[in-house]
Amino acid sequence: MLQLQSARLIQEPWPHLESEAFLEPWLAEHVAKHWPAEGFEYLKHSDIVQPDGTSLRRCREFYAPGFNELGEALAERLGVTGTLYPFAWLIEDSPGYRIRSHTDCAGKVITCQVYLAEDDCHEDHGVVLHTRDRKVRRQIPYRFNFGYAFKVTANSWHRVERATACRRSLQLIYYSVPNPNV
Repeated sequence: MLQLQSARLIQEPWPHLESEAFLEPWLAEHVAKHWPAEGFEYLKHSDIVQPDGTSLRRCREFYAPGFNELGEALAERLGVTGTLYPFAWLIEDSPGYRIRSHTDCAGKVITCQVYLAEDDCHEDHGVVLHTRDRKVRRQIPYRFNFGYAFKVTANSWHRVERATACRRSLQLIYYSVPNPNV
């Protein structure tokens, strides 16, 4: 499922994994080709809710075999210990989507996202990893099957600049509790 052996451990601005082919190519192609038109729920986060009440992010649970083993491999590479509980989502962000600088919420242990860009015209729409003071930053390119993963810490600051096009991705979150309030 994940081509973890090809993922590079990058130290700046803080330790994270990156790979230009994060998923096995057949799986990335399959997910992109069979992207569902319905069954999504709209996320109601303050950064993405519009004045009219609509949301710029919709998500849908996704399941593929191997998520537990993937979590174990990611945990080993990222130095995470303890039991992990995986949740996978298909994510679709509408044009205008952005999210302010933040670290992920309590309970999240590993954040992993694989982009399923329809073309390479919007590479600057990927997440920006940065230090709290924003002096050190790294742009993750929004390209097909480019993925990243990181151990959630008090220093794992990241944000997304305002997108001008739709963004699609597979997001894998590993929690420390079996039934998080997601």
